[in-house]
Amino acid sequence: MRGVLLAAALGSPALAGAQALFTGETGGRGGSAVILTANGIRPDGGTTYANFWGAYTRGLHDRMDAFALYGNVSALGRTQHYAGVGANTSLARRSRLGVDVSLLTILSAPFNRRRDGCAAIATVAPIASRPVKIARFSATLYGGYMLTEPIGPRSDGLFSPPGAVHNGIAGAQVACTRDLFVILEYNPGRAQQNLGFAVLYVFPRARP
Repeated sequence: MRGVLLAAALGSPALAGAQALFTGETGGRGGSAVILTANGIRPDGGTTYANFWGAYTRGLHDRMDAFALYGNVSALGRTQHYAGVGANTSLARRSRLGVDVSLLTILSAPFNRRRDGCAAIATVAPIASRPVKIARFSATLYGGYMLTEPIGPRSDGLFSPPGAVHNGIAGAQVACTRDLFVILEYNPGRAQQNLGFAVLYVFPRARP
């Protein structure tokens, strides 16, 4: 289930969303994985946010992985907790195009400090990826575009962006063992930049 969940800051209901950290490759029906991430989110001219989240992913179909996540984001002595659901849906395979392409969709909402942010955050990201060999390391390089959209009213805006946020996606997933991966992702953008690190564990499949 390589690349099922890639990591960094998915869309926290905090500010503008965070990182995608998925590759364009889905894990396949019946596959599962867990991911733990640590991320920094910095709006231009603003405070740096610390965002931590974990997620469990399950392959529902050869072309679709679904996941549930929990996380928290902190800034200026305040912390907001949130949960979300999402899917990574395969659009094209590298056997035909040379790269894997998928559409990542996420919806998350906060548990607390609702007056400090919007009601929910929606994230949509088309992603392309390709496995490569770098020296003796196996890695999957990925890139794309991410749109993060706040939903609902917000007051002081500490945990919400003022509007839609647009970011690029540039990341790499490196294999440590057959089942364990580390991921690094950077999201450039005019209004906000994100940087994240994650550890991904893919559960071995049961042998028939």
